[in-house]
Amino acid sequence: MDPGRNPEPVTLQDPCHLVRKGGVSRPQRYVIERVCLDFREMWPPGEPNFCCGGGGGLLLGGRRHETLAAGRVKAKQIADTGARIVVTPCHNCRDQIQRLSAHYDLGVEVIHLWELIERALVIPGQAA
Repeated sequence: MDPGRNPEPVTLQDPCHLVRKGGVSRPQRYVIERVCLDFREMWPPGEPNFCCGGGGGLLLGGRRHETLAAGRVKAKQIADTGARIVVTPCHNCRDQIQRLSAHYDLGVEVIHLWELIERALVIPGQAA
């Protein structure tokens, strides 16, 4: 792994099912801290972090106004980090944060955790 391949500031979205319901918050941070140069936590991090507003089937129900309003706090948390990349292990969070980025003009790239890992992966004999 070469964290220099991920030089941009990165923050992490804590998905409700994984973190608040499942209690899993440290493994994804462990990985991120090893595959990027500038990891910036949202405040508050982990379990007390806020929901992005995209869960509970709202993204599929045509309730765009409600999901954007519910994600206002999350948009501010992201903006406050100054990160250019938001990493999430959840596809619902990814879709919602992409919508939040467009609506609140955050200008962030939203990627899955595996994508950040793939960018840092060094395979001998292959060009970067």
